[in-house]
Amino acid sequence: MKKFLPLLLLALAACNFFNDNRTQQQGETVTPEAAPPAAAPATPATPAAPATPQASASSATPPNPDSSLSFDVPANLDPRVVNIVGLQSFHSSVKVYFTPVQGAKDYRLYDVTNPMDVKYAGLIHLTAGSGCSGVAAFDQMPGASCWQRMMTYADGSLAFPYRATEFSYPNGAQGGPTGYDGPAYFIDWNAVGDGQPHTLVVEAVDALGPVPFANLYRETDIKGIAPMFPDVHAAHAHDGTNMVMLGSNKGATQDGKVSTNGQGPYTNNPRVIAASAQFTVQADRTQTPILAGATQVFLDTFENAEAASLLQQPGDCASYTNDRGDWGGREWTLNAGTDKAWRIIARQIDCDVTMPFVMSNHFMDVLADRDATIYGSVSLTPDRTFQLNGGILHLTQEVDDVMFGDRWMDFNIAPASDPLVHWNHQDAALNNS
Repeated sequence: MKKFLPLLLLALAACNFFNDNRTQQQGETVTPEAAPPAAAPATPATPAAPATPQASASSATPPNPDSSLSFDVPANLDPRVVNIVGLQSFHSSVKVYFTPVQGAKDYRLYDVTNPMDVKYAGLIHLTAGSGCSGVAAFDQMPGASCWQRMMTYADGSLAFPYRATEFSYPNGAQGGPTGYDGPAYFIDWNAVGDGQPHTLVVEAVDALGPVPFANLYRETDIKGIAPMFPDVHAAHAHDGTNMVMLGSNKGATQDGKVSTNGQGPYTNNPRVIAASAQFTVQADRTQTPILAGATQVFLDTFENAEAASLLQQPGDCASYTNDRGDWGGREWTLNAGTDKAWRIIARQIDCDVTMPFVMSNHFMDVLADRDATIYGSVSLTPDRTFQLNGGILHLTQEVDDVMFGDRWMDFNIAPASDPLVHWNHQDAALNNS
């Protein structure tokens, strides 16, 4: 029987593969990896901030958490507050959906037990259809293939939930926005992996959340510029609580908070313009994607206890090369010697910056391309293999749902006897077969 390896790309909250007994399966191997970059998208114009239709009623009661969400916005919501309209509960995180507030430039969420630790929604880019760039002037040109537009209210503001009109060729997107660039209307909150109830608040703010200063530079850079900026350095000293990590999205900010997913200048100090009522969430620690009757199951939920097993392997990352043209590579192991053992493979990376880690019951990484490289990757391959005998292989993962041009998730499958050694199919073979 032929055995296979699964390969998975980029950061994971949970990963599993299994065979479905509805048609009996036996063995192969899968590996997760960081997907190749696509061409950089055009920079779209930013439409006016979406408005919430005027209403007179009070805010809605938050719905019960549900792992599969389809929400409708109730009528007569108060546009002056942040209305919680959807909650999704997962194994170690919750996702909170809320209505836009007029004038808000960003939103942030915190646990009432620690209001100085906040996570921002950040910006998103939505388009009305697959043929749309989101730039109306381009999408409405003769010959453009953007045949939908974003739905709006009578006052011209975007309807919420954000959605597109039906397919409307040949008139296309004439007269309406073809995309949206602005604050996201949801936040994934990770700090609930203990399975206990947590009381949260969402705030609308007047500026983008700040990027942690110490995450904009390498540690050597911080030391070099510290004498020139003593006040800034004092606020972001390299100690156990303020770690210098170029590319990370969490750290101390000058407003005195620990900020995650800030996308604005590090000097930003967002002010609150509206807030939600307190609401309670709880992760569903019993959630599992495993089907009844499945065989050869592999499931890793990346619990915090696994962090101690993450070990960097020997080798000179900077001088690494192989016969596929990769240069700059490093490997780690996770859970070695257990039934959840992984091999983590990074290729074409900036060796000083790229690193995987386990935190908040999630697998995470900082992935930085090497100089003059357009394809850096982090791949995870379990030691476990699987076999297929005319059956069905199920692969699933829980990941952040916001990807962009040169970073996305992918699954690759290869024979265990001929594993993948390269992850850019555009310039060399991925394995020997």
